[in-house]
Parts: sequence; C-alpha cells; structure tokens
Amino acid sequence: MTKEVRLLFLALLTLIVYAVSIYATHGAFIFPFPLNELILLVIAVQFAYWNRKNKIPALYILGISVFAFLGNEVYWSFVLDGEMMYQFSSLPVTDIFILLSAICMIGFGVYTFLKQKNSIAKLLGVFFIILYIASITYLPPIFTFYAYICMAVSVLIQPVNKPFHLIWILLLLLETTKFLTILLNN
Repeated sequence: MTKEVRLLFLALLTLIVYAVSIYATHGAFIFPFPLNELILLVIAVQFAYWNRKNKIPALYILGISVFAFLGNEVYWSFVLDGEMMYQFSSLPVTDIFILLSAICMIGFGVYTFLKQKNSIAKLLGVFFIILYIASITYLPPIFTFYAYICMAVSVLIQPVNKPFHLIWILLLLLETTKFLTILLNN
C-alpha cells in the first residue's frame, strides 16, 4: 500500500469513525461533510508535496482544494465576527472562489481525459466533464456525485497521472459522505 493510499484510507476511516460515534450517541448517521473542503485541502497539500515533480496535476489539485476551502463560508465564520460575516456573505467573494475551484476541477478533468488511452475511460471522462459542468450550471447537485463516479471509474479502468488519480476517488468518497448523510437523515 502506497503512502497516498494509506492517507486516503486514514481519511476515510476517520470519517467513518466520526459517523459511527455520532450514530452511537445521537442515533443519526452523520458524516462531517462541512469539513470536506478542509479534508481535501490537507490531502491535496500532502499529495502535492510528495509528488511535486508532477507540477501540472499538483497545481490543479491545489487550485481545486484551496479555492473550494476559500469558497466555504463556514471557514470564513471563524475569522470574521457576526456583523463582518453578514456583510461578507452579501458579497460574491465565496462565489468567485467556488467558480475558480470549478474551473480547476474541469481543467483537471480535461487533463486526465487527455492522458487516457482506453476508449471506455475516455468516454467516462467526457461524461464527467458534461455532468460536472451541467451540475454547476443548471442540473441538481446530485449530478456532481454522478460526475465523480464517472471519473473515479475512468481512473480505475486506466490510472493516469499516478498517484494523482487517487484524488478522483477521494472526491467521490467525500461527495458520497455528503450524499449518504442527506439520504440517511431525511
């Protein structure tokens, strides 16, 4: 097991232990999905550091994670007081960061797609790009989950940009925790 796989396994195990502990104490199966951006940031920084020779995928995952982190108002509430947070929320700052994260995500998807040689993996890469763009523009957010499934299966069929292909699996796992929390508690 590589150090990158161990890191993903540790992150997943931590999320599962958290959800089980909440279930044991409160009777609800809740993953800490508001922390997904922080988890992604920590893992992306570690991946980028370990594999800094592969500059393009490292920059993509850093862009995705940093902009996603800055696009989450939960984290801004820790550094801004109530009145400043209210004013900040009315500004499009977090929306711009979310848009920048989406642009990096699409760029990383296209970069992965271009590296694919297997026709099924390439087709799944196209589905990812279409579903992801559609989910951030006009389709319900559940299509982001489907987009991540497509790309995770694509890189499982033909791993490219090793070990950065594992980021797609991480993104799917994080999106799955959000989906399961909402599904199991409605």
